[in-house]
Amino acid sequence: MQLAFILGRTPELAKKEIEAAATILPFQWSATIVQPDVLTLKSDSRDLSDVFHENDLLSPQFSQLREKIMNLQKRLGGTIKIVYIIKQVEKDKLSIDLQELIRPYKTYGITVHGDGIDPVRLGLQLKRQSSGSRRFLAPKEGRKMSSAQVIRYRLALFGDRPAGGEVVVICQPAGYLIGVTLTVQDIDAYAKRDFHIPVPDPRSGMLTPKVAQAMLNLAVGNSAPAVYDPFCGSGRVVEEALLMGLPAFGSDIAVGKVEAARKNLNWIAAEYGLSLAAVPERLIWQQDASVLPKTELPRPFVIVTEPYLGSPLRQPLTDPEATAWQAELEKLYFAFFKMWMTVRVDRQPRKWVMVFPAVKCRDGRFQSLYRAMVDRLDEMGYSSLQVSDYGRPSSLVKREIVVLTRRDLQ
Repeated sequence: MQLAFILGRTPELAKKEIEAAATILPFQWSATIVQPDVLTLKSDSRDLSDVFHENDLLSPQFSQLREKIMNLQKRLGGTIKIVYIIKQVEKDKLSIDLQELIRPYKTYGITVHGDGIDPVRLGLQLKRQSSGSRRFLAPKEGRKMSSAQVIRYRLALFGDRPAGGEVVVICQPAGYLIGVTLTVQDIDAYAKRDFHIPVPDPRSGMLTPKVAQAMLNLAVGNSAPAVYDPFCGSGRVVEEALLMGLPAFGSDIAVGKVEAARKNLNWIAAEYGLSLAAVPERLIWQQDASVLPKTELPRPFVIVTEPYLGSPLRQPLTDPEATAWQAELEKLYFAFFKMWMTVRVDRQPRKWVMVFPAVKCRDGRFQSLYRAMVDRLDEMGYSSLQVSDYGRPSSLVKREIVVLTRRDLQ
């Protein structure tokens, strides 16, 4: 059995997120990047080598995986689609195999990952060669059907009353991987949580739901620890953790942000039917992140957070300005880490997944807070790894996502 994960705008972050979260699947797998935006997971079990019936109905064995795959899609912020790979075919046999693949569908679309194939030309060719009446849907742009198209025309196999199928062709040096789309991101749900929460925080540029999900997946994998965000802002990490079924808590030094986070949490609970473990006032509280949490946190727990990134910028910084920016944030971040060094081992987080900012300078380079701090963090006993960075091309501040652990807890 082989699944392909179609990655979003930050493929490296998406890859790491999949490798952490896919541990919920009930089989061992090996991961391979087969295109810059495609990661495959191949089962190491012979029992799952062929779980698709010739009559195109899902076998009972595969149906047992349905819920787990759907849940995995819901929690993967960086994965646009999950595709079931049917087979690998030779280049001169692609048309024949695709004819068989589209046979059950009255409506079909084609997406191509890689160069050398025009999906419109291929789709029309298959339509001409097919018996019976079929509707071909071409990608609106380029070679790939958008999530909106797949959702609108109900082309995902695990979608709401599928009306057809999206066929996916992944170009390889010796041939092609071909498959069908199982699931697709719920873009409406992400937009709802991103743009319709009662109290957004555009000035601070709060994390998107997708990035918050990715950070949470890096922190928890297939476990279910509590999550604490000591710089919770408007509450994004807490909200996404609760939607993933995790106990979650947050705090912030700014009273206004705490009030905003509580309002947003109430809204999320009402919109998604969440039963909160406590009233928002006990889940989110006001305090300085450089002191021990006022509330006793359940153990084990992890920290997932985006601390203060500095004052909003309107232009790149001069060298003296960048030096002052770095000094201000180093003081804040080091105070946070030093506080946790004073805590008993049994009360420390199992893992930290944090954002470190990198600011754009006048000469075009980005000055990274993490790179400036990494040696001192190591001396303090923290092992750390930068997983990814992201930001729009025009951004003056990039976010670098870093995973940290204490060596004395490993």
